[in-house]
Amino acid sequence: MDNLKVLDTAKSPGTFVTLANNFDRISNVEKKEWLPYYYAAFCYTMLALYSQDPNQIDPLADKAESYLQKAAELSSKNSEISCLYGMITAAKISADPMNRFQAMSVDLETYLARSKAEDPNNPRPYLLEANTRLRTPESMGGGKSVAKPIIEEAIKKYDTFKPESALYPNWGKENAVGILQAMGKG
Repeated sequence: MDNLKVLDTAKSPGTFVTLANNFDRISNVEKKEWLPYYYAAFCYTMLALYSQDPNQIDPLADKAESYLQKAAELSSKNSEISCLYGMITAAKISADPMNRFQAMSVDLETYLARSKAEDPNNPRPYLLEANTRLRTPESMGGGKSVAKPIIEEAIKKYDTFKPESALYPNWGKENAVGILQAMGKG
């Protein structure tokens, strides 16, 4: 539980590395639980997304994916896992957007659609979709006007979303609100 409290406020690469190692240790004890693998994958995904070095993104995303595969083996048809696969894909796209966007955006869309189908109340796939649309040029179907209704939908879902337990994923609302506020200023 302490790791989740730290995760809620984590911003630095060092914190994500420490948390990933902690969740890895937990997964070695709790081998039948999907959540420690999920959270280790989440930490490595955040490291990939925050990386300033494009050469580090793929190795971090691959490490995240290896943990997430273990989580998926323990919990199939899981909206949180599908959404995190989408985040990993977004991180991989960010390593080389000019060469990867067209091919990999289809995978990203598939993961988001799967996540929404698995749990229509989960706000996180909407957050990821809005973030993706915001960073996509208008000429390619993105931009603020496309992203704004999606982020508004995400926030509505955050307002009513109830995780299955205190250990289940519940991240992203602060990020969603920040994105919407930034859109209003721009």
